[in-house]
Amino acid sequence: MDEMLEKKGEIIIAVDEALPKQLKFIGLVQQIMGVLTIISGAIMCLTIIGAAAGVPYIIGALNIFKSGGAFGDTSRNESGESLREAIAGLAKGMKLMLIGFVIWIVLYILLMVVIMIITIVAASQGY
Repeated sequence: MDEMLEKKGEIIIAVDEALPKQLKFIGLVQQIMGVLTIISGAIMCLTIIGAAAGVPYIIGALNIFKSGGAFGDTSRNESGESLREAIAGLAKGMKLMLIGFVIWIVLYILLMVVIMIITIVAASQGY
């Protein structure tokens, strides 16, 4: 591991002929997943309550889409800066999508509780 570190905070990666193809594929998949997640976030935003989870999904998906473009740039230019940008964008996007997912789970649980309360009240009223 020490031979991989030239100086503190710098990592050297050996680029073989397969790595640019793999980075290009990762970038393409990220862009496709970003578009699909933007669409699903937009569908979530059709309701006011769903927008609480949909907005972080959309913002996170935009970051993931941009990160995919940076991975594509890395595959073409073999630039360390674009690789750093790609990883940072991916991390930010995944964090926002995780926040949206947690909000969605909480809203789903609240919906189930409301349905249970309505069912109990309806049953006690004789409906």
